[in-house]
Amino acid sequence: MNKPRLHYIGIGGQKCATSWLSKCISEHPELDIFPGKEIHFFSETKKYNKGLEFYTNFFKDCDFSKKVGEFSTTYLNSFKAADRIKEYYPDIKIIVSIRNPIDRAVSHVRHLLSTGKINYFRNWDDPFLIEQSLIERGYYGKYVEYYIKLFGRENILIILFDDISNKPDKVVKDIYTFLDVDNSFKPSSIDKKYNSSNARSFSAFWLLNNIYLKYRNNSLFKISTSIFKKMGINSVLINNFFDKLGKVKIEKIKFKRSELIEIYRDDIKKTERITKRDLSDWYTFNEKEI
Repeated sequence: MNKPRLHYIGIGGQKCATSWLSKCISEHPELDIFPGKEIHFFSETKKYNKGLEFYTNFFKDCDFSKKVGEFSTTYLNSFKAADRIKEYYPDIKIIVSIRNPIDRAVSHVRHLLSTGKINYFRNWDDPFLIEQSLIERGYYGKYVEYYIKLFGRENILIILFDDISNKPDKVVKDIYTFLDVDNSFKPSSIDKKYNSSNARSFSAFWLLNNIYLKYRNNSLFKISTSIFKKMGINSVLINNFFDKLGKVKIEKIKFKRSELIEIYRDDIKKTERITKRDLSDWYTFNEKEI
């Protein structure tokens, strides 16, 4: 079986506006993308071992009269994924989006918390108390350097999250230019945000938690919960989430950014050399609460 004719692959990073990038790409009349965005074929060995037919099936509804691709955020932090992509697509265009790794980690934790995928927080006096894989996702320099070694700098587009926030028009133009399509096209998604966890207030979680613990047996509260359920909010998830969250002391929920800055400092400087951008604000200490 022939492999799907892909023109580009987005490799991440996670919580770095890849949903926004995917939407802007999908709207372009000369481009198409796997609509589910996340396949993880090259990074997950179990999927990779299913073979080419398994991968090809994901693209059965794509229009190959256009330039087709996919985004999977687990590809960035995987040397194995890079090697596998190179084997299948030695001349593929690679798109990578990165952001301040400390902000990325905070956003990632917010996402895991809000979706109920983690049930408690720990004090970040020792940042390694959080899952090491979460920390690993912020090491852009060493992984992007490896992708450049395999594919060449000319085949890799590096996008900064701050540029998406501050000058999305330029970012979109750069993407379309990189993919060799009409760069004057302006997608409707350009001013939208997707899957943003920055808007979620952690203080609000604690307020809701206190309300929940105090009133969860109240009949009016139970009625409200049923209304939430009808609105599509999973009450079981809410119950489990707040039960676990209620065991944590609020005074310990504080991120010590200084430790993370020291963890990432050398890699950030490597990323500066790769991107030729001043990223010094990424390793400037500015302690703040989540």
